[in-house]
Amino acid sequence: MGLADDLAEWVDVDYAQFYLGRAIGLFADRSFLQAKSVFWTENPLGDALYQMLRALVMAGVLECRDEPELQFRWKPGGP
Repeated sequence: MGLADDLAEWVDVDYAQFYLGRAIGLFADRSFLQAKSVFWTENPLGDALYQMLRALVMAGVLECRDEPELQFRWKPGGP
């Protein structure tokens, strides 16, 4: 399963960060609950993953919405 599969539907930002991190090999041996402090606290790794998500939105790979929560998904028909 890849990032496109993980983000096929709208996903809250913390899960999107986890899936992105897992896709690049950061959380291969951890569950979301084991890694959640990375997304729920201010720190360089969590900030970098968020910035990477925003960069993928700007590149047209992902979509982002603010309501009902900050969420991301793979852009349908995208690259």
